[in-house]
Amino acid sequence: MAQKFRLKDGLSRITRRDRTYESSQIEQERFALAQPKPKAASSAHLTHIEKEIATILVMGRSGSGKTQFIKTICPTLSEQKAKTLEVQPYPCTYYNREFRLVDTPGFDNMDISDVKALTKITQYLLHRDRIERGITGIIFLHPAGDILQSKTLQQNLDVLMTLFLGEEVHRLTILVTPGNIQRLDLQAAVDRFYQYDSRVFEKLRKGAVVRPITHHQSRIGNVLHSYCMMHPIAPPIRHMNFDNMQLSHFIEKNFGSHEEQSLNWMVSDYERQIAELRSLGNSQDPTPESVQIQKERDRIEGLYIDLQKSNMVLQRQLQQVQKEHASLQSQVQTQCTYDWNAISENLDDINTLLKRIGQSISDDLSDRYILATFGKQPAEVTTLDAHDKPQLVSWLGYDEHVVKNESLIWSSEQSIGLDAETFFDFSIRAQLCARLLSNIFTPFHPLLESFENDSLTGIYRSIKQQESQYMVGRWRSTTFACITKSKGSSTEDKYIAKLAQDFVLECLNPLVVHFFGFTPGSINWDEQLRAQVHQLFATAYKWNARLKEDVILLGEFEPTAPSFGSNFDGTQMENFNPSPGAFSREARTVLAPLSLGITVREAMGGGNPPKSTIVHKAMVATDVFYLL
Repeated sequence: MAQKFRLKDGLSRITRRDRTYESSQIEQERFALAQPKPKAASSAHLTHIEKEIATILVMGRSGSGKTQFIKTICPTLSEQKAKTLEVQPYPCTYYNREFRLVDTPGFDNMDISDVKALTKITQYLLHRDRIERGITGIIFLHPAGDILQSKTLQQNLDVLMTLFLGEEVHRLTILVTPGNIQRLDLQAAVDRFYQYDSRVFEKLRKGAVVRPITHHQSRIGNVLHSYCMMHPIAPPIRHMNFDNMQLSHFIEKNFGSHEEQSLNWMVSDYERQIAELRSLGNSQDPTPESVQIQKERDRIEGLYIDLQKSNMVLQRQLQQVQKEHASLQSQVQTQCTYDWNAISENLDDINTLLKRIGQSISDDLSDRYILATFGKQPAEVTTLDAHDKPQLVSWLGYDEHVVKNESLIWSSEQSIGLDAETFFDFSIRAQLCARLLSNIFTPFHPLLESFENDSLTGIYRSIKQQESQYMVGRWRSTTFACITKSKGSSTEDKYIAKLAQDFVLECLNPLVVHFFGFTPGSINWDEQLRAQVHQLFATAYKWNARLKEDVILLGEFEPTAPSFGSNFDGTQMENFNPSPGAFSREARTVLAPLSLGITVREAMGGGNPPKSTIVHKAMVATDVFYLL
């Protein structure tokens, strides 16, 4: 207990803001005295301190702020937004001592296993160009919101001390940071390191420094002060003479040993208690006290037997979990091959097809029908010249509210019509967006009947509220894949062909009839245009299958397209503007969606609603288009 208060007193001196020269000297002496004397068979100190480079490993879980911490100390570090997957050293000078702050791959990283991360760090230290430098210390960043009971955290701390520090625990500094949660009591989080009871934390309390830290540069720089007076050491792993295969095996074995060691420690403690009780029981004649001792001994022996059984069960469970973990890692690596960039590129391909089809149909109708029907040039014809405007309104699916306001047919006063070529382009793209959503993206599976989709969508919605993203993604992926397999590829081909044909018969032909007054039998469409329409539906179908089968951990991707007459929302939509800066007022009403957007929803579980993020805004034409 006295040791605990001495360490806490030392920590309070370190974290004091106005450090005087005297307190600085005291800290230097404390750390110098804390270093164990070199032993013949242990990790020896290396070269003379004035000529040494202090190598500090900066470690922690992925997203704990390691790179930002280094950037604060080394301002020349370039901006890095991606996760750290490789070991990277950064030089800096503090207190006339040269440092190498080594940015390391974080633990709990979806892109790299903990074993591989530790293997990379070890290989970096043991490289022939750096092996003589040794290691001066480790700075471990711990966000205050992370729980200390985490088995992963304890494993990480245990293994890094085993590999890199050995008995020199005083070289480990644990910095408790605010992380992503502000207004946490950092000192309370530090205190928990001294209150939590486990073998790993008992080892930490033998010399490791635990202190709160903010992002203030001067305070972060002070962290390096204690290492200025330390000689580097050769990490214990250096003396083990492992090749790469043996090294990975050793780390893998150590990762799996934490729970076993904890249980063995508990078993040993019970064995000690049993031995003490037996000694007391055998040294006395039967008395009420000895009878009570015998009962207590029997009780503890029963606990001991139960614990041994639990130990065996947990050993088997651990082996099973390790196998499942390896399988999950393999699956996750497969899923990550379809990433954000690929998803965005596929969406861009679909939107490019939408634009191309809209413009192709507009050009075709203008060239073939406008002059012959109205006796005017295309630029002179507007929607006010249409043959049957009420039927055109019905064809667009407008309700009474939309008809009375700005629309693709006319302005709010119904005095200005949209030019014919723009109307054809915008209305075709809007109709295609609506059909893609209703026939491909919105149903749980495009090949199911509506009542089947309704049932599965309800189940899907419940799962998204209760389960983690991984469980939601796996259920959706597996279910969608099973349905696809049961339907067969020929069913998909027929469905895509039907969508393309229905668009021509139910959308394009009525447009020509209502605008120009032609009969359906007199309308012919170019085969190249039909092929473009088929390509769009086929591309959208395949993209939908990839989103619902191949994406698991990234979230639930939902394509979006605002409806006619909806309110314009700049946070979710992009306003189509052919002449930048030409609009004299803010947009209010959506005339038509021109391209698809996409939103991703990440399941949070526990009855909480999913977390939504707009990945790509849908492009729309708005009421201000009439002001151009």
